[in-house]
Amino acid sequence: MNKKRNIMDIINKTIFVEEEVEEEVVEKKDKKSPEKKTEQKKVESRPEKVVENKNYKAPKVEPVYSKPQKVEPEYAASVISYGTKITGDIVCKADLQVEGIIEGNINCDKAVTIKGKVKGNIKADALTTIDATIVGNVNCNGIVNILGKTNLQGDVNSSDVVLEGEIKGNIIAENRVSLKGTSILDGNTTSAKIMVEEGSTIIGSIQTVSNKKPKN
Repeated sequence: MNKKRNIMDIINKTIFVEEEVEEEVVEKKDKKSPEKKTEQKKVESRPEKVVENKNYKAPKVEPVYSKPQKVEPEYAASVISYGTKITGDIVCKADLQVEGIIEGNINCDKAVTIKGKVKGNIKADALTTIDATIVGNVNCNGIVNILGKTNLQGDVNSSDVVLEGEIKGNIIAENRVSLKGTSILDGNTTSAKIMVEEGSTIIGSIQTVSNKKPKN
């Protein structure tokens, strides 16, 4: 009996020792591998940007307008046909052709051609008469052609004059006066150059003057 007890005591002691050893091993493991503490990162909240609602005003762009160019209209020539009679002054921008009768002044920016009768003064850029009858003064920038059997009673002032018909009045020409063989001039003539053909009739004086402007 004593032997059995001794054996049991030995067994119990060994079991007890084993349990203590196991507990020590577990305690060492716990010390070696400490639990990792999970640290929570703090997320800092950033203040939200406040967007101000500002009314955007676009700069005013003024429209650029091009200046309209002046376009002169094209004027058609005027014709006063045979059998037509006009009483009153005539103002025209284009060429004028008179085959009828005009009792009034003529003011034309272009050339005037007369084959009829005019009773009034004529102011034009140039004048040509063919078998016409004119009672009035003539003032032209360019040449004056008195052709055919034209009868003109009045003074003529122009740059050049060519006379085939008859003029009863004075002639003043800046450049030249040409008197054809059939011409009759009852008046004085003043010009830089005067050409007289054989057969022409001149009742009056002839004077030549220089058309050169004096130098300053």
